[in-house]
Amino acid sequence: MDAGELPIVYHIGIVLAALWAAGSLGFRHSVLFLLAFLYLYMVNARCAMKLRKRIQHEEMKSAYQRRNQYAG
Repeated sequence: MDAGELPIVYHIGIVLAALWAAGSLGFRHSVLFLLAFLYLYMVNARCAMKLRKRIQHEEMKSAYQRRNQYAG
């Protein structure tokens, strides 16, 4: 399984663990939190796009099945 295919909950856990580790090492800069936010935003956008494509595929599949059902 690729890291990009993990559910968003795992990405959130990874980001929180990385922020905790950086904080325990004394690195608490606001840029780090901004990068974490941008990373989670990109992961959320990718998950939303994949969900939208999956729903669109299911809609096309069901429309094709209905068309074949009425034609047959």
